[in-house]
Amino acid sequence: MKTILLISDQSESAWASVLRNTLIELISLHIASEKDARKEVSRLSFALVIVDSGVVKKPASLVSELAFQKPDLPIAVASAAPNWREARDTLRAGAVDYFQQTLSKIELQQIIQNLLTLSDSHGRR
Repeated sequence: MKTILLISDQSESAWASVLRNTLIELISLHIASEKDARKEVSRLSFALVIVDSGVVKKPASLVSELAFQKPDLPIAVASAAPNWREARDTLRAGAVDYFQQTLSKIELQQIIQNLLTLSDSHGRR
């Protein structure tokens, strides 16, 4: 089973709960704080990393650091309040997608499945 890393300090937030419940049959969800995420990416294998831009202070910096650390690891950024500057900066830093957090299980499942398909098509695990 594939594992997704969600970088968020809010493991019990509404969005994290919807993400967990939506994907429970498809993947395993691992949640880590920004501080712990760097270690987790080094020691574990993930199919995808999702950065919660609402709790990560500098999402573009974290994306750049993780992309350098694991160049084949797809990283997406999810924002509750998306803005074009943050989207531009995180995509330039190496994110494969920037999307608005949604509480719709159908929309969220579609987004994650597309990201995992993208990951598979590039030979990523």
